[in-house]
Amino acid sequence: MAPSIIASVPDDRATEVPTNITLSLMFSEPVQGVSDSTFALRRRGVFDPIAATVRYDDAERTARLHPVEPLAENTSYIATIEPKVVDAGGNPIAGLSWEFTTVHDVAPPTGMIATPPNGATSVGVDAKILAAFSEPVTGITLSSLLVTGPNGPVAGTLGFITQTAMRFTPTALAPDTTYTVTLTSAISDFAGNPLAGAPVTSTFTTGPDTVPPRIETTIPWLGEPIPTSSIVEVHFSESMRGLSPDSVTLDRDGESVSATLTYQNGTKWIRLSPDVPLEPSTTYSFRIFPDLTDEAGNPASPGVLSWTITTQP
Repeated sequence: MAPSIIASVPDDRATEVPTNITLSLMFSEPVQGVSDSTFALRRRGVFDPIAATVRYDDAERTARLHPVEPLAENTSYIATIEPKVVDAGGNPIAGLSWEFTTVHDVAPPTGMIATPPNGATSVGVDAKILAAFSEPVTGITLSSLLVTGPNGPVAGTLGFITQTAMRFTPTALAPDTTYTVTLTSAISDFAGNPLAGAPVTSTFTTGPDTVPPRIETTIPWLGEPIPTSSIVEVHFSESMRGLSPDSVTLDRDGESVSATLTYQNGTKWIRLSPDVPLEPSTTYSFRIFPDLTDEAGNPASPGVLSWTITTQP
């Protein structure tokens, strides 16, 4: 006996179906051959199937199709299952198609600045801004989720945390400064309904800069043997000050190595160039002292940062 379908979600001819629906089919017995080529969903009048993930649960005898993107609102879709789906005896299921229509969305999304909360003070200069929405939205750019300070828009990057939450990571926030976050009407849901109450605004004020700078890159890499003619470079996460022969040193067995120190504020790289070639097959100690700080006076570490460098033979 051929397998049959005993339940489907949504039902045939269903209306007001949510746009984030996951389709499912329950079979009368375990089957084989369920894939995105045998279980597909198409927009009415369109030949190509929509992108979707298809999975089959043998224990539940259920196939599920989850569209990669939310479906369009107020739109008819046709789902199909092909007779290439068979039971253990090779008996094919009768080919089947059914149709449903998605919900007609006229309700606008709502949005808010979740963090920092409106009116917050003493916010860290490394803070990230989180915007939350009542439903999946589109149209979020650096112009529609805008952070401004005394000097205008703040540079940064945007990224979705979930379909309803967006994070803005500022390139830099100044200490003791008030910022405004604005969500504009360019943000809408997938039905084209603009954000309710736009522009939605929120303000926060940063506190003193207490965030220590980070070492992001070193040249050479830690533990990598280097040529005797090498220079040592360190890249920090922010601008630094206090560079001197006392704050950044290179020594061999406690004896300082004569070197030239340079720093380019725009690139945040510190470079130590030994005045003469280093000795081959020799271990040196590179040290950064707390006298080297960021512009707010925060050292990279409250103690001495040090690592060893070994030259090649």
